[in-house]
Amino acid sequence: MCCVLLGKSLSAAPLQPEVIHTFQGTFPLSRLVRGEDGNLYGSSYGWSGGSDYGSICRVNTNGSLTTLASFNATNGIGPNDLMLAGDHCFYGTTIGGGDYGFGTVFRVTTNGLLTTLASFNFTNGSQPRSPLCLGNDGALYGTTYSGGSYAVGTNYCGTVFKVTTNGELTSLVTFSLTNGAQPMAGLVQATDGNFYGTTYYGGSNSCGTVFRVTPEGELASLHLFDFYEGRNPSSGLTLGKDGNLYSTTYGTIYRISLSGVLTNLVWFNGANGLGSMAGLTLGADDNFYGTTYYGGINNWGTVFQMTSAGSLTQLSFFAATNGAGPRSDLMIDDVGDLYGTVFGGGPTGGGVVFRISARPKFTGISKQSAGTFLLSGSGMPNDSYSIWTTTELQSTVPSWSLLTQSQFDTNGNFFYTDTTTANSRFYRLSAP
Repeated sequence: MCCVLLGKSLSAAPLQPEVIHTFQGTFPLSRLVRGEDGNLYGSSYGWSGGSDYGSICRVNTNGSLTTLASFNATNGIGPNDLMLAGDHCFYGTTIGGGDYGFGTVFRVTTNGLLTTLASFNFTNGSQPRSPLCLGNDGALYGTTYSGGSYAVGTNYCGTVFKVTTNGELTSLVTFSLTNGAQPMAGLVQATDGNFYGTTYYGGSNSCGTVFRVTPEGELASLHLFDFYEGRNPSSGLTLGKDGNLYSTTYGTIYRISLSGVLTNLVWFNGANGLGSMAGLTLGADDNFYGTTYYGGINNWGTVFQMTSAGSLTQLSFFAATNGAGPRSDLMIDDVGDLYGTVFGGGPTGGGVVFRISARPKFTGISKQSAGTFLLSGSGMPNDSYSIWTTTELQSTVPSWSLLTQSQFDTNGNFFYTDTTTANSRFYRLSAP
């Protein structure tokens, strides 16, 4: 909600990433997860930790960062994205380290108590690069980029695994190239109780796959990517409210049904973004939000909104000074603000935590020659908004009158002409 006095001059301000924390020569790679305390939690290589092996941190919405736990090779190297479970703890994987050097599964509390639950031994997987998925049975499910029992030359194809919160790890699937290889993304459990995911390589075209796996480990390939329709997906799938799955490849955004019917919704062309490495986040408004690593006005990446029908709106462009190269999923808070991390850029070049505010605001007010007033504002594209007016703010509860209701345009702007001739007038802007 925003209130302005009639006649005050305001400057236009489109949706721009606001830097709330700057890293010093480090590389935040993970998505942020909102904790039950309202703070943001993430993992990265060298996030102000006590070693070069990565750490777990908490960031509040004002940008103050606290290191909770640091890795030391023995307990893991290179933590991936976190997942908040029902026991109020975060769970995740590391790409290396542990008992055998092939990665770990860990649990960490909000107080920073870090516990290694399991270590990969290559046969049951190696180098996990993705977050865990909490299954309906209370177990955790995930993928590893390498390891397993099938190799092409010296490259092993990876696995799907299950691990309990007590650390009992079971390998469910070993990929064998034709059915996929080297998954870089995690899993999502759909309404049918099965898990769905992507592989970066493999399939008949060596361009990656979309697959389904049952909780018992029965694997089925749903789609084989080729060079022309999208290739080598590194992002996971997001379950839409329509029961379909949505995700990105390097050059596309697609929808796929649980039976494997794939529809490309968006083709990236550079101007609207390019090289999406992150998955999609579903907002309360039923739209999807995501990022591209390249493209946009400055070629430093973009933040976008997409409807389930594939209508794409660019919300923000990175400009290096406020970050460059987003490669992780976005997080959306209760009021619709977007939070994320970028791999580089910012004041020090070491990456940032950023916020894009969804709160509506006035961006301009000017008196026209006819005595009317032109109001302008910004908010989330296509969202509804209301403008209210009053002539006084002295009473305890001012009496506001509805002036107009409409929608922000596809760029997140509005323009409205008020024909009032009042000498004193106040405006208030609100959105659902």
